[in-house]
Amino acid sequence: MSDGLDMELKEAAGEQAPPVWRGPYALRAFRHRNFALLWSGQMISLTGTWMQGLSLPFLVFDMTGSKSLLGIVAAAGLVPSMIVTLPSGVIADRFSKRKIVMITQSLLLLQAMSLAVLALTGLIRPWHIVALAAFSGFVNSVDMPTRQAMVVELVGKEDLPNAVALNSSMFNLTRIGGPFVGGVVYAALGPAWCFLLNAISYLGSIIAVFLMRNVKAARQARRDQSMLKQIGEGFSHVWHSAITRDMLLMTAISQMLLMPYAIFFPVFATRVFNVGATGQGVMSASVGVGALTAALTMSSIGHRFEQRSIVYFGAILAPVGLLAFSLCGSYHASLVCLVAIGMGMMTFMASSNTIMQMKAPPDLCGRVMSLRALTMFGLAAVGSYVMARLSEIKYLHIAGTSVHFDVQGTILIGASIGLLSSIYFAVASKRERERTTAPGSRCDEASVGTDV
Repeated sequence: MSDGLDMELKEAAGEQAPPVWRGPYALRAFRHRNFALLWSGQMISLTGTWMQGLSLPFLVFDMTGSKSLLGIVAAAGLVPSMIVTLPSGVIADRFSKRKIVMITQSLLLLQAMSLAVLALTGLIRPWHIVALAAFSGFVNSVDMPTRQAMVVELVGKEDLPNAVALNSSMFNLTRIGGPFVGGVVYAALGPAWCFLLNAISYLGSIIAVFLMRNVKAARQARRDQSMLKQIGEGFSHVWHSAITRDMLLMTAISQMLLMPYAIFFPVFATRVFNVGATGQGVMSASVGVGALTAALTMSSIGHRFEQRSIVYFGAILAPVGLLAFSLCGSYHASLVCLVAIGMGMMTFMASSNTIMQMKAPPDLCGRVMSLRALTMFGLAAVGSYVMARLSEIKYLHIAGTSVHFDVQGTILIGASIGLLSSIYFAVASKRERERTTAPGSRCDEASVGTDV
């Protein structure tokens, strides 16, 4: 359908159509003014967030020299999300997402400013950091699913895949630039200035959301029902929507078995490849390069392919790259594998996010995104712990045979299970679509004739 005809139909339905986009398709979602504002504000605020994310562990270790406290601070920011994420999905569906985001970003500004003041005055203590990390964990648990669910309200489902890809590009750009700037500021001025700049960066996001106009909110969930019942409605939708259920299960497997590979980078850098901290930084950057490449590619040509095809491609590419990485004996070859891993992970995560939002009813989108966030936060923590414990097994005795295990064996097992599960879901999806589109069968209208 042409843009002109699309606008005529929307005007006839009483909707305000977005302007015709004459620029590159990769930037198509920017034709929606409110999305362009949100993207720009998040670009500024996420840069500051990455700066603080780099500075906080350094400060903790400088103050205490305790490795265990690093884990406590990380857990303090993660545990609240496992408690608050599901209720936050209901909140996002009941109230204005724009107002919620303005409140959460303001609270995060106060958290960063508190860290800055405590650090500047020299009053900061470890318990301050733990408490403020827990506070940010609570706030982010509401902020993240709400912001994700708001995107479809700003761009509509037609431009949602492009908007998600642009957000992924922005996330990876700030992941590369933010820590670099944070490292320079930390070395030159100290951690307090990293926290202060992060606090200031939230103003970009708050002002951007404030400047939005004519935000057409989706149909909101009823406020006279209990929160538990509405959380149950979110679970029910995910369970009865086959493609959404598959995306959530695949996300769970990915977080449990694939994503924890990054915690082993110090081991590979120091014991396997002997490249030190600098080499470890290059390894992390390689993943970022792959992820950014995938995000830019999806925003440019992703509309030419079905979302299902894209998501299964990414879900297979990531474990294949991990398998190669676990068996790789060359540092430079491992960097190529890491680029492939970054591409696969980003392709799967962005496409599965798009599919879950496109299949969710407007008044359930917040709850669906909160389930996804809970899966990502909670199972990533569990997976990291399980895989770390598993890697401590030097040799595994099977049927009287001693099998070398260690870190590479751990990654190999996780990647193998991940690859087999991805192939299973891809084949099952293909068979289901063939069954529903066969002559004489009852087609599932939700899955036929769409790009998902």
